[in-house]
Amino acid sequence: MQKDIKNKRFGHIDLIETLAIIFVVFYHSSYYIFDFVNEPNFLYCFRYYLRTFVSTCCPLFFFANGYLLLPKELDLKKHYRKVLRFFIIMSFWGLVELFVLQFFKGEYMTPGGMIYGLVTLRADWINHLWFMGAMIAIYLFFPLIKVVFDHDKKIFLISAITLFILTIANISANYTISSLLYALNLAETRMKHDFFQYFSFFGLGSRMYSFVYFAFGGLACFYEEKIRKIRHRNIYAIVTILISSVLLFLVGVCYSEMKKEVWDVVWSGYDTIFTFMMTLSIYALSLNYKGGNKVIETISRNTLGIYLLHPIVKPVLVNILYRYPINSYFLSLLFSLFTIAVTFLLVQMIKKIPVLRDLI
Repeated sequence: MQKDIKNKRFGHIDLIETLAIIFVVFYHSSYYIFDFVNEPNFLYCFRYYLRTFVSTCCPLFFFANGYLLLPKELDLKKHYRKVLRFFIIMSFWGLVELFVLQFFKGEYMTPGGMIYGLVTLRADWINHLWFMGAMIAIYLFFPLIKVVFDHDKKIFLISAITLFILTIANISANYTISSLLYALNLAETRMKHDFFQYFSFFGLGSRMYSFVYFAFGGLACFYEEKIRKIRHRNIYAIVTILISSVLLFLVGVCYSEMKKEVWDVVWSGYDTIFTFMMTLSIYALSLNYKGGNKVIETISRNTLGIYLLHPIVKPVLVNILYRYPINSYFLSLLFSLFTIAVTFLLVQMIKKIPVLRDLI
């Protein structure tokens, strides 16, 4: 059933976006040891397992965007103005972050170096902006996606499933088969099954999975009433999250042993069926939330600003607290929440500046 979502807020989407930004900042604030490869012990393994849940951070954002955008009426002129605005925002804050971070990293760049750093999304500096590039890519194709979505939901569903098979299912098969072969001592290297490994557009690489999450977000909005009526929905969702997280953890352990270093279960988990199922399950559980919490709604309204500015705020806070090194999962989470709070206040200050408020 089609919804009229113009200018309407959905409590469960606010919750999803709030959870997503917490996971993003927490992922970027991993001030705890989880290297079970070089120092095997139960605590480090358990911390590594907990990171599997964080792998839903960016997928949740893609999903929420699809949920909110696909059912809306499309104004082509406004849409491409939005694309241009996104590109300007990405470029502006990318340059700002490069300028600020050079003082913390002690590596100073020329203007030409900063431009090059922006274009290449310099690793360990501003590579988090890949998400903005992925969203721009989705927005450029959005009118075509929207036509299919409006014309025939079954065709759209078949198309989304097909893309899912070619990307997430394909890559997941790669990871799973490689892990099983390694576990059985039949192979020591990763198999190459990723059909999209050479695809490159706005830094997407093999990140075509972003379109899958976006598409299923729109489908979730359309079929939401049916989803709400699923019996034992919460039980299915919780069991799915637990099973998926364990399987992603096991794949991560195999790949870590294979590489002789910790495999990034968050970054590499985005395009796995395990993270995909956890994302859908988190959405199913979010339907229990009726909304009304001002903190959640406020954070949700400011996720873009927090996403853009937390890489600047975080090193400042780290520099202030450097005398108190953190090696605790719980304290890292508290630090992440504190970073979000400080970043939020900075965003509110910037929104009061006439020129900058349109860039946040």
